[in-house]
Amino acid sequence: MQENKQEKSQIKQNILLFLDKKGVSPYEFYKISGVTRGVLSQNNGISEDNLARFLAYAPEVSTEWLLTGNGSMLKESIHEPKCDPPTPHSDPPEVPQGASDTTIAQLLAKITEQAETIGALKEQIKQLQREKGKDVSDVLTSGVANAV
Repeated sequence: MQENKQEKSQIKQNILLFLDKKGVSPYEFYKISGVTRGVLSQNNGISEDNLARFLAYAPEVSTEWLLTGNGSMLKESIHEPKCDPPTPHSDPPEVPQGASDTTIAQLLAKITEQAETIGALKEQIKQLQREKGKDVSDVLTSGVANAV
């Protein structure tokens, strides 16, 4: 009888290649990204949840390269948000009087989305500073900014 030995998926191999290029150990990656510990060493596929966590951790990675190994590892360019930075001590925007529950829900959803973006950008800054060898002990590692 012949054994059916499964190899590491192309995606896992590419994640490991990316981490190696960035000088990040799998342990450090698991700790920062929230990806299930040890998953990259297993000879099987990767869950959608862990894949989404990797993409949040490394938004600069080309999804085509990640999934197929074709093309460039990194995206051509990452679009920066086109908004003015908030003033350091600005008051939160006022909710218009008579705003409907739907409008309030939409505003809260937008705030949550922006908080997640801020958290991802903070993580990206931390990664860039680590690559430059700077001290990043004061950077939060939370995936979501405090928005309340």
